[in-house]
Amino acid sequence: MALPHLTAHREAALSALATACVSPNQMTSTEYMSIARVIAARAPCAVLVYGVGNDSRLWLAANATEGDGGAAGVTVFHEDVASWAAQISAAYPAMRIVQRTYGTTVDGSTAALASGARLALPPPAPPSPYTTWDVIIIDGPRGYLGTQPGREVPHAEAAAAVEAAKGSAKRVDVFVHDADRALEHASMHAYLGERGGVLATYERSAHWCFPVESTTSTSTTTSTSTSTSTSG
Repeated sequence: MALPHLTAHREAALSALATACVSPNQMTSTEYMSIARVIAARAPCAVLVYGVGNDSRLWLAANATEGDGGAAGVTVFHEDVASWAAQISAAYPAMRIVQRTYGTTVDGSTAALASGARLALPPPAPPSPYTTWDVIIIDGPRGYLGTQPGREVPHAEAAAAVEAAKGSAKRVDVFVHDADRALEHASMHAYLGERGGVLATYERSAHWCFPVESTTSTSTTTSTSTSTSTSG
């Protein structure tokens, strides 16, 4: 299912914001725009983002239709670092932030996946009035050290969200950042690869698209918990 193209004005506005969001060790402007275009083309929609940051404003801006009176979708952020969630919430009071405790580690998830074990988790509940998630961005929690949570839980929850969307006549787009890291690569394939999605990769990001007409197809590649609301 092809998405509509953005107007030149909309493309330029998002591109300028994407460029302003670029910082060391984060996404590049190319990665930001690849995600922002999909959100903007589907806006207003339900967007789930794992991880908050200075780039959160881009996802909020993308999830609104063009024009002063444009309708905004609902964007929900999940964050496990309380101090960071509080800082971003103070800067953007209207943001909906859910504070998470994941209970996993990179080392533990790596060993579990290697043994064939999988997490069985329900998806986060979509925000009213939506019944499914349209776009999911996995850019957290932290996962560059063995003792950090890693992203197995978000991958498992995203896979559950894809499963829950079957029969809704809507596609689901899942973006995974840092897909070049060993755990992220193995985990996303273990969970999302089994759901019949189509995978595209660019730089350090992966885009899994689950079209409504392809829920049982074989995935193809272009390359190889507790929660409390702290919304402002």
